[in-house]
Amino acid sequence: MSDETPAVPLFALSSGVFAERDGKILVLKRAGGAVTGGWYIPGGAFDPGETIEECARRELLEETGLRAAGPVTCVAVAHMRVYGFDSLQVLYACACPDGEIVLSDEHSAARWIDARAYRDRYFSDEIIEGYAAASTSMSTMLHNIGRAIDDYLRWRDQLAQP
Repeated sequence: MSDETPAVPLFALSSGVFAERDGKILVLKRAGGAVTGGWYIPGGAFDPGETIEECARRELLEETGLRAAGPVTCVAVAHMRVYGFDSLQVLYACACPDGEIVLSDEHSAARWIDARAYRDRYFSDEIIEGYAAASTSMSTMLHNIGRAIDDYLRWRDQLAQP
């Protein structure tokens, strides 16, 4: 067994945040990169030396200018394949009841949307099937994101039960 560290990680680590306000989640429109024009929750790559929760808080602040008003709760994990690398994205939920959105250069727009409407509009089975013919990897990634949104929705539903 070698003590050498591989030049490229076998599996990258990232985080995403379901930032909540008034019953909706925040989504951002990508301004560039592999998924230009797509609407996604705030998130990004893990930096060495931070915890994955710290990564989620940092990405939320960097991409939106918002801070979680309290705890961030892990609600899902999704396998992603972006920029040619496999990534495990740990997804958190948090309340962001206050603050103006200040977008980073990575995004061109932001909006608050009902999470179920977001799932249906961008990650429905029909949309994912449409990508399947053109790109198996994109179809798989969208399917995994859809499942992660389903996990988040189940978590929200459990919180709402008495």
